[in-house]
Amino acid sequence: MMVLIKDLQPKLVNRVKQILGFLILARNWKKCFFHLYVVAESKILNHLKGCVL
Repeated sequence: MMVLIKDLQPKLVNRVKQILGFLILARNWKKCFFHLYVVAESKILNHLKGCVL
């Protein structure tokens, strides 16, 4: 039984590390996408203003 637990532990630790890494990446991506969206939105609005005026 102990051998099985010892064998599973590294896999579990790696899985937890993967999940944590993914969550951190996802949070950074959200910031990045939000920034890109804001920039794109202001460019589109300026373009529309230019077309209207």
